[in-house]
Amino acid sequence: MGGYLVFLLAIMTGLLLHVQIGPIRIALLVLGGFAILALMATLSRSSYLAGAVLLVAVGLTQWRRPRVVTVLLLIIALIPLFAPENVKHRVNETFFGRQYGGEIKVGAVGLDLSTTERLKSWAYVLKDWVHDPILGRGITGYAWADAQYVKIIGETGLAGIIAFGFIVYRLWRCARESFLSQTDPFAKGLAHGFLLGLIAMLAHGVGANTFIIIRIMEPFWLCAGLVMLLPTLSAEGEVSLKQEEAT
Repeated sequence: MGGYLVFLLAIMTGLLLHVQIGPIRIALLVLGGFAILALMATLSRSSYLAGAVLLVAVGLTQWRRPRVVTVLLLIIALIPLFAPENVKHRVNETFFGRQYGGEIKVGAVGLDLSTTERLKSWAYVLKDWVHDPILGRGITGYAWADAQYVKIIGETGLAGIIAFGFIVYRLWRCARESFLSQTDPFAKGLAHGFLLGLIAMLAHGVGANTFIIIRIMEPFWLCAGLVMLLPTLSAEGEVSLKQEEAT
């Protein structure tokens, strides 16, 4: 649920950055506010990480727009102040939670039991991966690892991780070309939002099997298909407009 909300927030952000129609912007801000509240309620640390990466991505792409950067800095400053206590506790317990014994330590900081067990599962997969490094152990034929990249390399080996990287590269390149070719604010905002969402989902995949979760991938691939079609739709619209002008 958290990844789904972060992806929708990315789409809303892209539209907010380009659509200048007042009522639409207000509606997007209201929806975004509700989505942020719901996101906090998920208590999903992977989703919080994806949300943080989304904020950084927006800042890096909009650094020439002082008002946008100011709003981002304001949001970052206010989140620790107004976040509910259970959200703060969820984040803090990762590094300062109760220690039961056997937790992994990073320097003097002991990770919580949940994070420790997750890292141990990653280590188990990666240790066993060397026995089938090229093709892995097969889809669904291997130990569960709650991280997209560890799961890919365990099940499909180097071939799988290279194929996944190629798919992501092509998605990014085609979506960027679509973004640069658009002049319509809504189309440009949708493409921009998808690019931001792709970055956020790659971050989300560090702690979740993001790219096989249906509730995330349904809107993700729907938006991907729309973004890929934007240049074709724009070209058809221009042809239709010229035909109308000619008649």
